[in-house]
Amino acid sequence: MSARQTKVLECAKSHIGSNAWALYLRKTSADGKCVFNPGEYKCNLFVYEMLVAGGVAQDLPNKAGTMGRILNSVIERPFCASEWHAGKVPQMKLVGCGADGLNKSWPGDIVTDGNHVGIISGPQKTISASAIENKIVENNWGWRKENWPSVKVFRYHP
Repeated sequence: MSARQTKVLECAKSHIGSNAWALYLRKTSADGKCVFNPGEYKCNLFVYEMLVAGGVAQDLPNKAGTMGRILNSVIERPFCASEWHAGKVPQMKLVGCGADGLNKSWPGDIVTDGNHVGIISGPQKTISASAIENKIVENNWGWRKENWPSVKVFRYHP
């Protein structure tokens, strides 16, 4: 595990239980570059913020639609779960797919099924922004057998 992955994981762990990324809240990213409105899923924003806090620079390739317009300015957005899944995130290398990818994963790696994205925290554990629980959770999402066919694991590789 690299020093950056350790830092990403430490940052993610420090937010377990926080409702700052809850579905019902408006959330501005720590760097002030992204704004998500109530009703918008924030798992990708959580991963973006943890990567940036861990020293992994991230692009903001997406522009928000009408709901993201504030004072006639277009708000930038981080890569969404489907873009992670498609391998579009620069400097992130595919570790593997399905059970093989999970078995090769390290804490601090990113896992996605194309609909959700989170951070590997240990054996059979991930940390992510749960829209169901409306808080940051550590659980076995991604490791569940029903997720195996679609999950992909990525690692920072400059």
